[in-house]
Amino acid sequence: MVLCVGIALALADPGGRVSAFLGWFVSRYIVAAVLFSMSWSLPTGRLWLAVRYPAGVLWAYSVSFVLMPLLGAMAAAAVPAADLRIGLLVAVSVPCTLASAAIWTRLAGGDDALALLVTFLTNCTSWLVTTLWLKWATGTETALPVAQMMADLVLYLGVPVLAGQLLRGPALLRICADRGRSALSVLCRLLILIVILQAVVAVRQSMPEGSGPSDIGLTALVALQCLLLHLAGWLVAYRVGAWLRLERERRIGAAFAGSQKSLPVGLMILQAFFADHPRAVLPMLLYHVGQLLVDTVLADVLRHKGSGPAAAAVEPSQ
Repeated sequence: MVLCVGIALALADPGGRVSAFLGWFVSRYIVAAVLFSMSWSLPTGRLWLAVRYPAGVLWAYSVSFVLMPLLGAMAAAAVPAADLRIGLLVAVSVPCTLASAAIWTRLAGGDDALALLVTFLTNCTSWLVTTLWLKWATGTETALPVAQMMADLVLYLGVPVLAGQLLRGPALLRICADRGRSALSVLCRLLILIVILQAVVAVRQSMPEGSGPSDIGLTALVALQCLLLHLAGWLVAYRVGAWLRLERERRIGAAFAGSQKSLPVGLMILQAFFADHPRAVLPMLLYHVGQLLVDTVLADVLRHKGSGPAAAAVEPSQ
């Protein structure tokens, strides 16, 4: 409900007040703050457990960078509008979203350490994998700024995770993080909402005057495709994870991390290489908002069905 109201206000933006408020926040700093909070409240033993047993991480990576682009390419073939088709292809080719995968995994009682590692790996290799997928699917040469992307990923992804784990060393700070785990999760969700609203405002401002979907039915089709693609990726990651004999908590982490996609990276690619297709931003935004709405329901169902991650019993005080 809060997400829907926020998006409606950002789209209408009466008096430009929403844009002015959101302008106070820098999205990359928000992402860094969210990752720091998640890492600080994550027991170190669970993070090392995900490293020692990487099957779930590798499976989620495969879903994110193999299954999702293939499914997206098949779905895009049914979209007659070139700009919406390109937007859909970009949406499924980008890496795992920078923060929400770990948060929703935690809400569902899954292995958020696995989700953090998948986030790190997919973003660190997206300069190559995303580029290859988009070149194959769209025929466009996407010469991404590799050096700049890698430096930003280290600064805004790697450093916050490392800093959060280092702060778990002192006993007092570790206790504060453990006791404030729920409050930190709520704060992270609010910060993610700000990033989403910033993207909505940026999308609205980037659209040419008088532009917009001329065919409501086509836009609805793309929205439905985005929902079904995300749900298909989630279900495959979770169900096949059982055949791979992954524990329930790791299957949950693989499902969220494998199917969620990054809005900021997608917008960057669209603005840099597909600026002549203004409506391409719509599938990217629809996919991101849809994944949060669907995953909120899934996380709530899973949380009430099962208990917390068994991995939490491994070195819980570290």
